[in-house]
Amino acid sequence: MNDCFLQWIRSRGLFFLSLVALSLFTVAIVIGFTKYARKIGGDFDMRYNEVHCILDGKDPYVFWQGEEVSDTYYAGPNTPAGKQGISSANATRKVDIYTPWEYTFFYPFSLFSERMASMIWTGLCIVSLLGMGWCAIRTGKAIRNNLTDMLFCLSAVFAIAGKGLNSCLATQNFPLVFAGLLFLMVFLLEHHRKILAGLAWAVLMSKPQTAALLFFPLLLGKEWKVIIVAAITCLLATVPPAVFTGTSPVSLVLHVAEMSGIVEPTPFFPPPLFSLVSISFGHTTAAGISAAIGIMICGFISFIVGQKASWRLRFSLAVICSLCWTYKRAYDWCLLALPLLVLAEGVCSAQSVKIFAIRLFALGCLMLLPFVPPQAVLLQTVGVIFILAVMCIPVITATTTTRRQMATNEG
Repeated sequence: MNDCFLQWIRSRGLFFLSLVALSLFTVAIVIGFTKYARKIGGDFDMRYNEVHCILDGKDPYVFWQGEEVSDTYYAGPNTPAGKQGISSANATRKVDIYTPWEYTFFYPFSLFSERMASMIWTGLCIVSLLGMGWCAIRTGKAIRNNLTDMLFCLSAVFAIAGKGLNSCLATQNFPLVFAGLLFLMVFLLEHHRKILAGLAWAVLMSKPQTAALLFFPLLLGKEWKVIIVAAITCLLATVPPAVFTGTSPVSLVLHVAEMSGIVEPTPFFPPPLFSLVSISFGHTTAAGISAAIGIMICGFISFIVGQKASWRLRFSLAVICSLCWTYKRAYDWCLLALPLLVLAEGVCSAQSVKIFAIRLFALGCLMLLPFVPPQAVLLQTVGVIFILAVMCIPVITATTTTRRQMATNEG
């Protein structure tokens, strides 16, 4: 009876859920491109302007901090300069400060007009979506080689678009391309292309707030070559901005560290408590404590699953910890595409109704996580812990069983 019900829910229920998710994806695509057609987003504008600022021999930090005033570049209202009203009325190019190696990685876009560069970036977003879709279909096909599994895995990856995709397309932000790079990095590690994987991680480290926690699975997996390649690439990419601006590479990195507000309140750090700590010890200290929680949780979970887990699972755990406890914006939820694929694969491969239901519920919780208000601290905390447990328990159980069998054979 249970087997019959499981077969029915797989063939009918998952197919229906897939259609719903893909419908949401279609709506998000339409809204995103409608916004994009009306206006080029601010984040892409700033990255583009920052590269030109570097080429003009100026570190964007001087405008961000209000140390200089330019008739071309100005900082946003939430920066130290913006809060003090330090800017020229004639300035038209908004800048922020970012990792210095990102300026080098972004340089090729500065060779084109802003509109053309924006179109190229949108093309990369589409390529990223297609790449993630291809990986999802391959994953679904490998389970039982049927259409329902392939469609369900595809819809799980694309479903997160409802929260982040239209924002990424409208603002030309990084996460959609970075989500594709994350899939690519997993693919490269699975095929032992470590140098290319290191280069992919270096590009992901353009936004270290969301990519730095990948260090734990790489470290525990003893992927020294990947870590060294990424570190060297970022160091070398810091040199050109330093040369153009006449600034020390160390200073460029430290400027980024001065940015306030890089860490948001988290499920384990309620907004009222965050505000209280900020008032007592400063925002930087509060943000640091908040980030430390996510770092410790990520390190502990990565250690628990060890090297037995797939790279998909190890990176998925790091991504969830990063988004929930160190940094997120509305568009950053696109990075959940990889964890959603891992859970979707688990749902399709479940061998009992109970396991199927638990994994499907965890998948639903992960999809709804971006919509939970920050004030619902307890709900967020319980939901995230449940999701992480569902993802980790199969690996831990398999590892324990293997060790027992080995001990029995030795005995």
